Amino acid sequence: MTEREAEIAALAQDLSGLRRVWPDMAVSQDLGLYCDDIMEFIMALADRYGEWVWDWPWARFADDREGVGCLAIFGLPWLLLCWLFRARSRGLHQVQGLERLEIGHIAAVLDRGVWFEP
Repeated sequence: MTEREAEIAALAQDLSGLRRVWPDMAVSQDLGLYCDDIMEFIMALADRYGEWVWDWPWARFADDREGVGCLAIFGLPWLLLCWLFRARSRGLHQVQGLERLEIGHIAAVLDRGVWFEP
């Protein structure tokens, strides 16, 4: 693990609560960073490496939307039923529809100083 990867892994480790974070771990799928956690992660990266981090296509890799509205209570039974069936077949922590953005790629982008596709 490079020094840059270790720095980013430490930031991700603090937010994810995991004991170890490796360069091949993705921010959403493996670390479970979304909503406030992903925003804190991006802010920490921007504070340390510059505001250009905000220009990356984060929406492809992490869901930064907040929780549900007050009308969601009416859909709760349906959501619970769907969650139970999905949990059996795919696992509870799988994030669907998002591309993988790994810690190692974040480090490589920061080393180059310009965004490039994973």
